[in-house]
Amino acid sequence: MAARAVRSWAVALSLLWMSGVALVAKAESPGASQGAALWQKFGCANCHRLGGAGETVGPELDQVTQRRPRDWIFRWLGDPASMKPGTLMPKLPWQAGEREALIVYLRQFAVPVDGPAIVMEKGRTPEAGEALVKAYGCRACHQVGTAAGRPLYPDLTIVRLRRTPAWEKSWLANPDAIKPGTFMPDFHFSEGEIDAIAAYLFRPPVKGGKTR
Repeated sequence: MAARAVRSWAVALSLLWMSGVALVAKAESPGASQGAALWQKFGCANCHRLGGAGETVGPELDQVTQRRPRDWIFRWLGDPASMKPGTLMPKLPWQAGEREALIVYLRQFAVPVDGPAIVMEKGRTPEAGEALVKAYGCRACHQVGTAAGRPLYPDLTIVRLRRTPAWEKSWLANPDAIKPGTFMPDFHFSEGEIDAIAAYLFRPPVKGGKTR
């Protein structure tokens, strides 16, 4: 039994090491290389997934630079609790230039989203809304349908039971106007994107009661 446990730990450590190597390999510039080293140094993968590796205590960060502007991320890294009291995110001992380097590194993983193009191709339909939810990485904070997501924030699978389409559209257009200080980012969605996402969230549930 002891030998089996040792082998299990060896496999786990090997996988963790390979994940680290893969993430470091993603760094394509000097700034990103420094950011990759900082990601490892501070053990960010203990709470966040990035590039398919890491834990889910905090949001997945592949698309974080698509969801948040650079200045917001910079301030968040500097003092998370000042922006979200009670957050589990620690205040880290950054040196000059390190926050910028980590942001450069994170940006390597982001895939630009052309929301209007998705709507133009699919129309203001549930299918377009589903594609937008996936593209913007909404499941980094929310459970949406049967796909994996985070239940820490409102479960959007059942939003139709709590809200109206009109309310949801107003929320997506300007979250801070409805709830000042909300942690929900302003995506600056186009009207077509808002209609498509609402159509997806409020379409009739499939068998089992879940939106796909």
